[in-house]
Amino acid sequence: MTWASVAYAGLLLAAACYFLPATITNVKRSAAAQDCNEDILDLIFALCPPPILAAAGRACKAWRQPAQRALFATISPKWHPGDIEPRWPQLSRSLDESAQLRSYVRYVRILFTRSAELDHFQWLSFLPSQGLNTLVVYGNQDSRTFPALRRLVLSCAAIKSVRSLVLSSPIIGDTAQLEFYLSSCSLEHLGVIFLEAFSTTPMAPKCSTRPIRRLSLQSSDLVDDIPNLIQACSKTLRRLDLNFVNLKPPNRERLTAILAGVPQLEHLFLAWSEYRPIALLDNICRYLPNLRHLRAGACLYTLDLFSNIPPTLKTLHLEYRSTRTSTELFPVEAAIRGLSSHPALERLTLQPHPGSPFVEFPELATACLSRGVHLLVLPTYFRESQLYE
Repeated sequence: MTWASVAYAGLLLAAACYFLPATITNVKRSAAAQDCNEDILDLIFALCPPPILAAAGRACKAWRQPAQRALFATISPKWHPGDIEPRWPQLSRSLDESAQLRSYVRYVRILFTRSAELDHFQWLSFLPSQGLNTLVVYGNQDSRTFPALRRLVLSCAAIKSVRSLVLSSPIIGDTAQLEFYLSSCSLEHLGVIFLEAFSTTPMAPKCSTRPIRRLSLQSSDLVDDIPNLIQACSKTLRRLDLNFVNLKPPNRERLTAILAGVPQLEHLFLAWSEYRPIALLDNICRYLPNLRHLRAGACLYTLDLFSNIPPTLKTLHLEYRSTRTSTELFPVEAAIRGLSSHPALERLTLQPHPGSPFVEFPELATACLSRGVHLLVLPTYFRESQLYE
């Protein structure tokens, strides 16, 4: 299997190291980890996110020296396409054969493009019912693996205890299956990538027992399932991440009306951009008086946004479009006026949309300095956080 076929498939098994007992001193107690050859250890630690590396090092002090070398000498904490080819068969065998190693798994992120790849992830069915925190499973638009993926996910006993679950809509299947996932008492974050809309009956009305605090939804446009899902989770929803390929004008007003039904929302991320400024965010902010963190793509706002920023807002992160000679698509003067009267804003982050040149915004920097607002102007397009993380 090539890295290209897996894309950014992630088995962040290394996150498990964070949860290992800090008192491991007996070599025999960590035998399952020691039995992994150095290639497997390399693969595990290559997938460590940077904050986990130090904790992993402390947990692994009783491991053999090769593990130390793999962690601190030869492995980059970030893994990108073009790096070493992953050894999924070897890793699969290690997980198939070691219940202890499976018990360390905390984060699984997989992109399937071929049915043959399923053979390397059958260990998902044998994960313990407690321990897995996050499960992310994608299938691409042309994938024929969706029925098999659905069976694989449902066979995972840990599905009932995950706190974060992200799936492509064909893997979920229908609204009845979606209701099943929502019924989990542990699920706090649900992400759905709508490759297609559900064809069955709409979801049931909102239920007070659902603990969902965050929804991450991606679609070509505002399919009916999205407002149904937001309404079903509205009682406890605090964070909403949305990404549309092409939100048509009639659906902009519809989206505003939907968000007016969740006034308790604290964190909103609109992850797409428009070519010319529209007043979408200007209108939405009127209905979100408790918003604390707001992030949006370029041209989803006009100068009126800065007159409608909720008084509770702490951080504002905006993309902008510009040319070499003009920043007319970002309302600098309106931003300065809005900042001068806002009571709570602590940080303003600006970043250019891909293809737009960097702009320094000196007048805005002066205004932020006088108000005690931290201004971060990123020199290039940089996705600070992924939509589903």
